[in-house]
Amino acid sequence: MDYKESCPSVSIPSSDEHREKKKRFTVYKVMVSVGRSEWFVFRRYAEFDKLYNTLRKHFPAMALKIPAKRIFGDNFDP
Repeated sequence: MDYKESCPSVSIPSSDEHREKKKRFTVYKVMVSVGRSEWFVFRRYAEFDKLYNTLRKHFPAMALKIPAKRIFGDNFDP
């Protein structure tokens, strides 16, 4: 397996709004591909935020950024 085949590719092809009791939240569908293997995982924003903070802590020289949790006020307000 060469480098290109072993390098993972990650994308977020879709997201869905969910409601649990009175809380609303978004779940992101994350597609991971490595070589010929492909799988999906589902994650909430808080999990991306936790990963971001862990990566920043371990790799402070990297210029990492993630989008804000709310871009335009209430994400669920039509």
